[in-house]
Amino acid sequence: GVATANMYPDITLSAGSSFGASSINQLFNASSLAWGIAAGLTAPIFEGGTLEANRQAALEYYKASAATYQQTVLEAFGQVADQLKAVETDGVLMAQQRIALDVASDTLRMQRLSYREGKSNLVDLVSAQRSFGQARLSYASAAAQRYADTAALFVALGGGWWQSQPAIARN
Repeated sequence: GVATANMYPDITLSAGSSFGASSINQLFNASSLAWGIAAGLTAPIFEGGTLEANRQAALEYYKASAATYQQTVLEAFGQVADQLKAVETDGVLMAQQRIALDVASDTLRMQRLSYREGKSNLVDLVSAQRSFGQARLSYASAAAQRYADTAALFVALGGGWWQSQPAIARN
């Protein structure tokens, strides 16, 4: 708009006042006050296509800025979608790891009872303990990944939105 406006004449209006007197005693009398009104008109005469080129450059810059903004918004939506899918996948993985942990815990409990009754050996008990430890580690790893992906989701959403107050609460 500014580049287009520069192609048309520019009108300037101004007004001013001043004091003028031949002696200091007459300086502040009403008769020594002078008013002046001025108008100015400037118009582009011949710019050799410069104004049109400037206008076209401004339009192209606007289009480029709009395209950059659109690309940024699309990337932001893509990041949010990716993080939502990651959090969903992490939830499924955590549920599976929880089942594996419960099975390993039950297996360890049964191995301990079997070992006390003398129906299994120490190697089987140690193997059950190792499996239970690995299941706990896998579950903790899945939970940590879900927490990390949840934090990444908050970042993708822009962060800080949970601290903002609705307009009604601020008034």
